[in-house]
Amino acid sequence: MQARISPRNRCTTSLLTLLVMLGACTGISASDASEASPAPAAPTAASRPNVLIFLTDDQRSGTMAVMPSTLQRFGEEGTTYAHAFATTPLCCPSRASIFSGRYAHNHTVYRTGIFGKYFNAWDLSEDPVFFDRWAIESPNGYTGYYGGTWNVNGTLQTVETYSTDYIADQGVHFIHSGEGHDDQPWFLELAPYGVHMPAFASPKYRAASLPPFQLDPSMREQDLGDKPPFVRNRQRERIETILSTRARQLRALMSVDDMVQRVFETLEASGELGNTLAFFLGDNGMLWGAHGITGKQTPYTPSIRVPMFARWPGHIDAGAVDHRFVANIDIAPTVLAAAGVRPAEAMDGRSLFDSWTRDRMLLEYWRLKHPSDVPTWASIRTRSYQYIEYYSDDGKVTFREYYDLARDPWELVNLVHDGTQGNDPSLRPISAELAALRTCVGAACP
Repeated sequence: MQARISPRNRCTTSLLTLLVMLGACTGISASDASEASPAPAAPTAASRPNVLIFLTDDQRSGTMAVMPSTLQRFGEEGTTYAHAFATTPLCCPSRASIFSGRYAHNHTVYRTGIFGKYFNAWDLSEDPVFFDRWAIESPNGYTGYYGGTWNVNGTLQTVETYSTDYIADQGVHFIHSGEGHDDQPWFLELAPYGVHMPAFASPKYRAASLPPFQLDPSMREQDLGDKPPFVRNRQRERIETILSTRARQLRALMSVDDMVQRVFETLEASGELGNTLAFFLGDNGMLWGAHGITGKQTPYTPSIRVPMFARWPGHIDAGAVDHRFVANIDIAPTVLAAAGVRPAEAMDGRSLFDSWTRDRMLLEYWRLKHPSDVPTWASIRTRSYQYIEYYSDDGKVTFREYYDLARDPWELVNLVHDGTQGNDPSLRPISAELAALRTCVGAACP
């Protein structure tokens, strides 16, 4: 009889369980600007990489200008993924997809550590599974970024240090503590609460200057008559709120940038820099007033697009830009490929080291149990269009959106409800495809 794995534990099973069982890891060929090279020959013990993931909270695409150290370490010394998506634009499902390599509809021998955010509903009295060292904070970490209660390696503690700095301290200590065990690679995730609102900045950055900013067309959109009811019926976000949200989040990111720099300086000093496969990405995006909304959970571009970078000296090209459609579900397959491990169960994502193209993304969201005016939805997004369906609680389609992204990148004109029948797209085949993708598994998934 098999033991039942609860959904929250199952989130981390695919990647971390396999890493715990690792015996050897592989070296990986570098990716170029459009397609990656195939994985090389069998791994050797000497090639086992450490794995490092920086995972920010609610960081939208286009916010890297305030992170010069991160841009240097990842953009100049690694590969930028110019079209990266969060397949479910909400914290916990997205983080589960990073660990599992699966779309959210399929969520059913390394030294490991995690410092920062784990899962919102996690009982802090319970230790996180699959980790050797940890410091995870209670959900009230959002309320002030200071003075939270943390589970630190099984002991509850109150930490007065600014949370991003404390997470950096823990990460640096974790790396130093492994210096006497160079034959044992490690897996480390650093997950600051930045930049989840209220996004308190460190005192040294509270008055920091910010890049110039102009409202884009989606933020200035006045006619919302073609949008779904949850958009039409919302009170439009005030410009003062948009500017305040942006400022708070960008200034909180500056401390994340400091954390990245500190960790890389530690890797250099310990001689581990060249043997570390590192990623930087956000768990989901954020709307700053697009279509009148500030928030996430929606299928619109600022909500689903995230920054994403990877680096591994000698294996991933430095200064390259990869233009493939990539997503959070591709992290776990990439790590396992680098480790020379074949997953026991099918993953929906793909190794970034392999040569492939993805011509569409499946995006999905389910209405939460706690109050939310965003209904369940699913979407197909290609380079030329985005199609979205919204569903009632009994699964019936209640509203549709279709945007010609080539002509309308800001998603201003929903061709299904623009009042012009002559330009209506043929929705039946797209809807049928979306229905099939909503239950896809493994190779059948985009």
